[in-house]
Amino acid sequence: MNRRNLPLIALRSFEAVARHMSMKHAAAELGVTPGAVSQQIRSIEGRMQVDLFVRRHRQLELTNDGTMLYRTLRRNFTEIEQTLDQITSGPTSKKIRLKLLPSLAIRWLVPRLASFYGQHPGYDVEVATGMSVDDMSVDDVDFTCRLGTGKWEGLDATWLFSDAFIPVCAPALGLKIERLSDLLLYPLLHSMMRMDAWQIWFKQNGVGVFKPKAEIKFANAALAYQAAEDGLGIAIAQQAYVGSDLATGRLVVPFGRAAHTSLSYYLVCSSHKAQHPKNRVFSQWISSIAETK
Repeated sequence: MNRRNLPLIALRSFEAVARHMSMKHAAAELGVTPGAVSQQIRSIEGRMQVDLFVRRHRQLELTNDGTMLYRTLRRNFTEIEQTLDQITSGPTSKKIRLKLLPSLAIRWLVPRLASFYGQHPGYDVEVATGMSVDDMSVDDVDFTCRLGTGKWEGLDATWLFSDAFIPVCAPALGLKIERLSDLLLYPLLHSMMRMDAWQIWFKQNGVGVFKPKAEIKFANAALAYQAAEDGLGIAIAQQAYVGSDLATGRLVVPFGRAAHTSLSYYLVCSSHKAQHPKNRVFSQWISSIAETK
């Protein structure tokens, strides 16, 4: 299709309907009538000679073609919005937006943010959390986090900490554990974000198969650590998340050594956004406070 003939109004209408899954809500966003939106959808379907939606009674579903088109439009509209925001905010903008995994935000970044504000007054940091943080095009954010090797196409990555696990529990429970097998006499606490963590730790500590008294699962690591502090059982912790708890004695390591994987956590930013002065400042600060590699 020739670029001069792209049906931009119809594409915008389709993206809004696909995002809301509602003609009515899309129309309200666009400031037109539902009938006008419906007409735009019929127009683009006729032009492309494909169905973009499966229409059921009071319900819309995207077809495969519709899903493919929506993902492309959503990604590109978001990038356009971000570029316009970057242009209008100018090089002096000091608002930094992050979307991180809940435990990384609560246990690693937030306790360190006072240092950033102390060194860089006047900046405005917004921290959102979510279980899915990989697709930066979906959310209007400057930074997110990833677990991996640090090499992703189109992204600048700043190293945070190595992926390493240790068992932790309340001090009173720790006094009852004298050998590795004693761990299995108590409930093992899991974060559902890393259900492989206990297996990794036991394997590196010489145990291939383990059968604990019970296993309790939590939506994220922060909940598991709180349960461990309350004496519910023994949690498997990301080592970088529990340093202050160990230092103050709220938690103890009852037995064994840390288990390491070959991966690390990184703060990532799209390569074009990484050149913005505010993002360079934040990346440099992160590098200065990240643990020694």
